[in-house]
Amino acid sequence: MVMLISDPERKNQLLKKLADDGNMDEFLEGCYLWTLEQQVWMDIFPLDLPTPPQEWLEYEALDRKAKEKLDSGFLNQLVIKEYLRKRSSVESSNYSNKFWLKEMRDFFAKRAGMVETVKIIEERFELFNDWFRENGAGNVIRKESFHF
Repeated sequence: MVMLISDPERKNQLLKKLADDGNMDEFLEGCYLWTLEQQVWMDIFPLDLPTPPQEWLEYEALDRKAKEKLDSGFLNQLVIKEYLRKRSSVESSNYSNKFWLKEMRDFFAKRAGMVETVKIIEERFELFNDWFRENGAGNVIRKESFHF
């Protein structure tokens, strides 16, 4: 999810309203509108993958049989572990933001007069889908999966 904790006072106001009213739709709308504010929206772009170390590039160049012959020591190298940790973090962040955008888009698609907002969200969402396509990840959510 997009990091909305940079303003703890606002976060606490939204949570208090949710606790008082119990209205999840109003709570989510507040979070989604907050996400659309310029200071948050400008940070919602796919992160770049880390540069793979030479050891990883050499591993990737191996055929399947050669990869199978490697022992677990390869993956236990600090440089490989760090690269895979960073890569996983980027993929997770990008997937979380993509999912958040899908939820936002679906929410606003059900509301009258929100066509432009939906379009803006969908354009940003497609940047994340493109990132996953370009990076060989299987986390592509198609436009057709939206129901409204």
